[in-house]
Amino acid sequence: METIKIGMVGYKFMGKAHSHAYRDLPLFFPNTTHPEMKVICGRDQ
Repeated sequence: METIKIGMVGYKFMGKAHSHAYRDLPLFFPNTTHPEMKVICGRDQ
């Protein structure tokens, strides 16, 4: 299975929702590209 690297800007509510969606993607579409979270950033440490 092919992997695509994902970078996200933001980690609060919507960042959390999108990161869960990326993680769950193979459950709903098993024959698609597998996302791999590589970078996440936000304005606070």
